[in-house]
Parts: sequence; structure tokens; C-alpha cells
Amino acid sequence: MLWPLPLLGLASAALLWRSVQQRKERYPLFGVLFALPIVLGYTAWTYWVFRGKVKAGAAYH
Repeated sequence: MLWPLPLLGLASAALLWRSVQQRKERYPLFGVLFALPIVLGYTAWTYWVFRGKVKAGAAYH
């Protein structure tokens, strides 16, 4: 079910490499429009899931 994800990653890397070689710097910035909301959403979700799990003053030492 997840097998298309590595193919999508390889295709994205190939397109990034080609656009950099051809000096088309704006194409990777279009990728940011799709990747940034996913990263921010995942980060917000992890903060929401793990909120309140660590008490103030808790440390390893």
C-alpha cells in the first residue's frame, strides 16, 4: 500500500536534480508549497499528542 512513496521520492529527487542542473531555481520552491504544510501539520500533531507527558523539572541527570 505504501510502495508508491519511495517511487514518488525518487521521482522528486530526479526532478530536483534536473531543475538545479538547468538553473530553474523556482521549481524546487513550488515543492515547498506542498511539503511545508505537511511538515508543519505533522509537527503540530506530535506536539498535540505528547503534550503534558513530561513534567517540569524532569531531566536525565
